[in-house]
Amino acid sequence: MSKPGSGATLELHSSLIELARRQLAQGPEGSGREAWDLLAAIDVPEPIAHVFDHEEVCAQAAAWLELCERMPNAAKLHAWFLYHCARSAAVTDPERSRRCLAAVAQEFASRGELVAQALARCALLEIETCAAPALARGRAWLTDAKGRRELQQQVRTALSEKTSPIRLRLGAAALDCGVLASDGASESEIVAELDAQLHNLEASLATIDWCVASADWHVRHSGALSAAEALLRQALRSAAALHARSGVARVQNLLAAVLMARGSTVWPPTAAALLHPSHRLDDLRRANLAGLKALFLGQAPDQVTRRAAALEVSVDRQSLGTSVFGPVDYRIAVASVCAEAGMHSLARAWLDGATFDVLGIGNAVLVDAALLLRGWELAASGREAEAVEAVQAPLMRHAARGQLALFPYAPKVAATLVGLGVLAGANGPWLREIVARQGLRAPDDTSPAWPWSIRAHVLGTPEVYLGGERVQVAGKMQQRVWELLCVLAAAGPQGKSQQFVARQLWGTSEAPEGALRVAIHRLRKLLGSDEAVMVRNGMVMLNSELVWTDLQALQNLCDRIVDRREHTLVSHVRSKVDHLLRLYRGGMFCADSLSWVLAVQRKVFMRFMAAASLLAEQLEAHGDWSGASRIYRRMLDPEPLSETAYRGLMRCATAQGDMATAFSHYRFCRDTLAIVLGRDVSPDTRCLAEDLGFLQPNGPALS
Repeated sequence: MSKPGSGATLELHSSLIELARRQLAQGPEGSGREAWDLLAAIDVPEPIAHVFDHEEVCAQAAAWLELCERMPNAAKLHAWFLYHCARSAAVTDPERSRRCLAAVAQEFASRGELVAQALARCALLEIETCAAPALARGRAWLTDAKGRRELQQQVRTALSEKTSPIRLRLGAAALDCGVLASDGASESEIVAELDAQLHNLEASLATIDWCVASADWHVRHSGALSAAEALLRQALRSAAALHARSGVARVQNLLAAVLMARGSTVWPPTAAALLHPSHRLDDLRRANLAGLKALFLGQAPDQVTRRAAALEVSVDRQSLGTSVFGPVDYRIAVASVCAEAGMHSLARAWLDGATFDVLGIGNAVLVDAALLLRGWELAASGREAEAVEAVQAPLMRHAARGQLALFPYAPKVAATLVGLGVLAGANGPWLREIVARQGLRAPDDTSPAWPWSIRAHVLGTPEVYLGGERVQVAGKMQQRVWELLCVLAAAGPQGKSQQFVARQLWGTSEAPEGALRVAIHRLRKLLGSDEAVMVRNGMVMLNSELVWTDLQALQNLCDRIVDRREHTLVSHVRSKVDHLLRLYRGGMFCADSLSWVLAVQRKVFMRFMAAASLLAEQLEAHGDWSGASRIYRRMLDPEPLSETAYRGLMRCATAQGDMATAFSHYRFCRDTLAIVLGRDVSPDTRCLAEDLGFLQPNGPALS
């Protein structure tokens, strides 16, 4: 049987592929001669790859490698078989796989097949750094910078030629083992070029490999989740056309993780595919993260079950595969998934157990990841101030390195870190790019600590921020625009009728509708978007999906504080206090001139006072007297006659042993009420004063 050329199509050899698969699936004993005869006929890359697309063949890979080592000239006669066999056996027998790949690399070099040689060397590098990192010690060509640069140059030279299936396979292997990681710009160019060439090639297992590797790269390095999803869907179409078995499973695994990272609840149709086992090193690396994600979040109905599933998976080294020994960035990704599931100790264990591989992924990246996940843990426990301090430096270093992805497989972690980054003064444009690329959503729609594209402040001095930059406004003509903004903010997401808004701003003047149209046009210009202000069915409103307002955020936050009363940990209470006091900056602009806005302001003010009072009482219950005093003082800014605030200050000062200050608060309250309202303090305040010894029962105050 003659050996076909390397350009032979798969269709011509489909029968040989099936026969070889059946022979190999039986194992080497008793069928070695027949299998070798078949392999001699199809020793070219893609047909052999199809043979190993079947799990039963992969399961026999270690046994076949053992037989190969006893056969003379095995690498010369069956180089591609040995290549795929070594990759499949890498998980179970990394040392033998390494020896076979080294022999295959030499054989390809002797033939002058430089692309194949680079592919074998990448596979060898991947095994030594992922499946068996201990084996990498002492390998001069791996640890030596010159050897690494040589391999990088060889790979880039090979990839610069006309794209073909084997070059796609090389590109996938290079991304998997991190050969191109030292030069981000060149790596990005190569990825973009090979992505663009996909439509010129027929479907093959190599195109599936590239789509998966490229999608994984887009997620972890650029944060481009939409691009990753498009590549994975293309890979699914190719896998379906080829009837690729493991191909479909591993693509679905990664697609599930990408969809979840994008906040989608839509999963691939077959749940079993999410945890599809594989004997191949690259399949395991690409599938484990999605499998963990599925276990943690997709198949657990409640948090208790989710935590139990996470613990079960974490100790099941067989199902985790090479993620246990993988590169640092994979460990970081899995740690972030664990952290998002609430498994903070497990996340720390993943990072603590990382082995710094020989590809130059330094200690700084790992340390920064640990600090960022520590910030997430602190934020989750309500310790916002500590969280901001923890993430400030690593986020700035992350931005300085030009990294455009932030824990892409853990979107809740990433979104919280973005909010903390705003508070920490991190690079604003970089944070907004992270949000756009990863499609992140604000963890709390009430928080100003988020890079909203449009932020409108109507409490206190009116301000508008576009992309984090304050809009500079001058001229009296803007007065009506600010008033319109305040009216629409007070109206909330449901808005108000055009007639109502026109009557509020222009009263009975001539042509109020025309004046409203002009003001809407100017407000849209101020907010930088025609979609920011919507006019629909006679109603006018701010687009709540585009425009964040401090008034609406304050109302939502106060409602949550007062209605839920959910804060038990003092750290959570303090976090809500910081949030509340950041939002409330005083009364609404133009409330004095617009009676309806004044009524809304009064309602919001009452909710603020109720929420602030509740938080202060909770801090008092925890013994945080200084924190409670801080709230009571802020309550006196908008309402200097609030006896509730004065009584709180009296209690806090007394608890701290400062009776003189406590008495001064009482005296100031009493004198202010007498001067402004011409009345004495309320019975509650008088009773507290008597309990503290400032008043004799039914008698005068102490001097």
